[in-house]
Amino acid sequence: MVTAEKLKALEFFSEGRKLYKMMDFQKASDFFQKAIDICPDDEPSSISGKMYILYK
Repeated sequence: MVTAEKLKALEFFSEGRKLYKMMDFQKASDFFQKAIDICPDDEPSSISGKMYILYK
């Protein structure tokens, strides 16, 4: 079952991906961090946030 928290984290992750593709890395990182704050075990957000640091 998908919880309301997971859905919110997915929304933040999706927005982060969109911003990342638009090369707005700072805003993308902010959204990835929001997803991580809600679901600390969320691997895609964590990996994406780390990618931001590499390309910063």
